[in-house]
Amino acid sequence: MSTDPLANKRQMALDMGADAVVEATSDDLAGSVRGELGESADVVFDWVSNQATLESAVKMAIKGRSVAAVGGADRLVTSSFPLPKEAEAFAAISSGREAKILVVADPQ
Repeated sequence: MSTDPLANKRQMALDMGADAVVEATSDDLAGSVRGELGESADVVFDWVSNQATLESAVKMAIKGRSVAAVGGADRLVTSSFPLPKEAEAFAAISSGREAKILVVADPQ
């Protein structure tokens, strides 16, 4: 499931394997997403991370489940880990000492 205001990006999400897409400027975005999913989402990733998108993300998620704010300013990135060290990345972010961590598939 993916949301985006741009039709070409929604199509790209479908081409990359998304089960469904929703136009992000919908008046009731969370309701539209729940309609496509048949329920609220287990996990929501917010790649924009501004107040409006985070509020929508929280509304889309099942109560008590996860919302991950992935986007945001580069200066918030406090550490970066290569993909093979994802366990170290999760330990670092769980420590509470990091603001935002990137896990990079190809560090070059």
